[in-house]
Amino acid sequence: MRVLKFLFGLLAFLLIAYLILCLIGPKQSSIDVERNTTIDAPVATVFNNVNDFSQWKKWSYWHGLDPEMKIEYGDIKTGTGAWYKWESGDMNVGKGRMETVEYIPNEFIKNKMEFDDTAPSYPSFKFEAIDDSSTKVSWDMKTDFEVPFMQRGMMKFMDMNQMIGTAYEKSLANLKNLSEGN
Repeated sequence: MRVLKFLFGLLAFLLIAYLILCLIGPKQSSIDVERNTTIDAPVATVFNNVNDFSQWKKWSYWHGLDPEMKIEYGDIKTGTGAWYKWESGDMNVGKGRMETVEYIPNEFIKNKMEFDDTAPSYPSFKFEAIDDSSTKVSWDMKTDFEVPFMQRGMMKFMDMNQMIGTAYEKSLANLKNLSEGN
């Protein structure tokens, strides 16, 4: 009986402590991430692997987390107006939609990414031909977002820039392998 009282008391203490963290946690947060890599492939090859949403399943870190996620593509798969949406049971992937809102062939792509419970973010890619057979690609995202009350306690201990940055690094390594034919 004493053990149950102790466990109940401990659970109540932890719950109250977490609620206090939620009360003092940030209501707003931001992400400001940029990663880049050099790929030994022509700029057109690298650009096309990013511009074509159907190629993302071959290199995106998040697609690797749930290869069984449901994906739907729009009628246009490349360039401005191309979009795809996904739905996954994996909480790290979730449900969302991405659309290309701006692009300059072989130079730049800007996407609008939306999840059900957050404001849109605008990740973008820049492509720079180093020579005829290698490309520097940069991927960035800057966004501000509102933190739901029950997640504010966790935000004290999470580094969203590091989490997204790590996923970008893994994705760019996969993009490099795909574009280089490895």
